[in-house]
Formats: sequence, structure tokens, C-alpha cells
Amino acid sequence: MSYNFNMKINYETNEEYRQYFRELCGMTNFLLDPSMNTLELDEETLDEQQFDMDAASKTMDYIWESTKKNSLFQRIYSKAAAIMLSDNNEIGLAIMISYDYLDVFHKCFVEFMREPLLFDENNIAYLAVLERFTKLGYNRT
Repeated sequence: MSYNFNMKINYETNEEYRQYFRELCGMTNFLLDPSMNTLELDEETLDEQQFDMDAASKTMDYIWESTKKNSLFQRIYSKAAAIMLSDNNEIGLAIMISYDYLDVFHKCFVEFMREPLLFDENNIAYLAVLERFTKLGYNRT
């Protein structure tokens, strides 16, 4: 599993988000089922058909294994899971790699992985994740 720690993520459209996510996970486009070639597919549907679920799973597993024992990440995951009315922190991780959070979560994860002993509740990237919850109206917990 390779995670691109040097990637700067900045997107404004769903298409840009999807491209960053693919690069972050090391995805390659799959060849479509030949029967799909006769269909007229819009760009987003085509992109969904070429999604590499295995690469996404490996990336999520890597992030989870790297952060599951850290109380600050558990707080992030708990807050994110609550958005979906869940208390499953792995659901929270899935929320954190979604469109609304990937940019700030990636920075936070990178900061943690680069300096785990210095990563604390005052870390700017960590605070940016919490601020995003507030900005989007999810500051209840």
C-alpha cells in the first residue's frame, strides 16, 4: 500500500475530487465490460464504472490501522460517524474521505504520520478538521 503523503489536495468540483481520490489511492482505470461500450454513459457514470474498490479499501485500511489507537483521530471518526447517526468509527473514516472532508483530513493524516509524537489537540491540521465540522453544521459532539 502506498499513500501519497506529498500530494496537495485542492478541489472545487466533484470531478476534481474524484481525480485526487483516485491518485491518493493509487487507482488505475479498469477496462469496461465490452457490453458497456454500446451505452452512452455520462462522464460521472463512466468514472463510477472504472472505480477500483480494492485500491480504495486498501487505502482506508491503511489509514485505519495507522490511526485507530490515536484518541484525536477517534474523536474525528466519532464526530463524522454521528453525521450518519452511527457510533461506528470506521463509518466515520469513510465520511472523512468524502468530498466534504478529504482535503482537510488528508492534511491532518499527513501531519500525524510525519510527526506522531508532536501531533496533539493544538495541531493546525487537526483544528482545521474540527472547524470543517462546525462550518458544515456538525459541531454537536
